[in-house]
Amino acid sequence: MSPSQRPLNLRTLSVLAIVAMLLTVWHHAAGRREAVSLPERVAGAVGRPLQGAFTWLQAGPRKLLRAMVAAPGLVVENERLRQQCAAAEARQTEYMVSCVYYENLLKSLGIPAGRGTPAGRPARVIALDTGPQRYRLTIAVEHGGTIAEGDVVRQAAGLVGRVIKVQGSTAQVLALIDAEAAVAGLDLTSRDQGIVYPLPALAQPSTKLKMEKLKPIAAFPDVRVGDQIISSGLDQVYPAGIPIGRVEQVIKSPGSAASVTAILRPAADFFRLEYVMVMPKGRR
Repeated sequence: MSPSQRPLNLRTLSVLAIVAMLLTVWHHAAGRREAVSLPERVAGAVGRPLQGAFTWLQAGPRKLLRAMVAAPGLVVENERLRQQCAAAEARQTEYMVSCVYYENLLKSLGIPAGRGTPAGRPARVIALDTGPQRYRLTIAVEHGGTIAEGDVVRQAAGLVGRVIKVQGSTAQVLALIDAEAAVAGLDLTSRDQGIVYPLPALAQPSTKLKMEKLKPIAAFPDVRVGDQIISSGLDQVYPAGIPIGRVEQVIKSPGSAASVTAILRPAADFFRLEYVMVMPKGRR
């Protein structure tokens, strides 16, 4: 019988039993101290790498094969996601540009943030025709809207003028500070009525308005500084209720207490017009 085929003798078995008992005692003694014994640490250090290697040998080739099969699909999916991200970034940029445009439009129209826009169609001021006692605008309605002669032009702050000529998609507007403009006005406080004209200026367009030929509801006009003047609608050109301006000065005739002229600061800022609202005649 060869040495490898001989059964273990009693001495070998005794040595193995003693070693096992010593390792067991060592392990329990370390457990009572809530520590890890040296044999356990050695066994873990040797066994964990072997366990990981056996696990990879069992599952690694299968995962690698799956990855190789799925790789083309992952490339296509990655490209699709990349295109979606690019489209989302483009939409976000477009949205931000639209927000800035809308904010600038509201600011140009004189509309505070959070308030709705007046009824009408926004139009862009594309040209000015100015001179001594002359102030006319050329406007183009946004997004393909239509314009008609007689349409009222305003901002949120107040009346700008009216359309006097239409040329295709553009129109000419007679502003209130033009020498040929006039509007029937009403004092909101005193209820006195009169005609509002531009205050004449020699070398430049007028920056102020005047209201005269007043019709007082009492014996004499009672217009005062600070009163708001709105359109009365009696001229059948402009609808009633649109702000025209606010009284800055009241001039009374020395010879007649019934003769009063009110100097107005226009409600609309005629020298910073970028956008206006165009409304059909009869609406405000």
